Amino acid sequence: PVHFDFDSAVLTPKAKDQLDVIAEGIRLTEGTVKVVIEGHTDAKGKVSYNQDLSYRRAAAVRSYLVGAKKLPVTLLTVEGKGSNKLLDKADPYSATNRRVQFRAG
Repeated sequence: PVHFDFDSAVLTPKAKDQLDVIAEGIRLTEGTVKVVIEGHTDAKGKVSYNQDLSYRRAAAVRSYLVGAKKLPVTLLTVEGKGSNKLLDKADPYSATNRRVQFRAG
């Protein structure tokens, strides 16, 4: 997963490095695989705000992959999951939960 700072949808330099590698993997499929970019948050804050923040995180990732890495936007779908799918259920406020994940779509 690509992680985000608290209450942020801004890509860190580390996140961009990760996305550079992910972009090459997507490029190797030669357009045969569509990718869903899922944004997630921790459980702090209102559900509606977290839903919006998770979508903005996923959209920031897509924007980077399309703008900087020149991937076709038609291959990338964005979804915001809010805090519905926590990675660290034992600590719903953990930074581990503030992420974007990818899956074949």
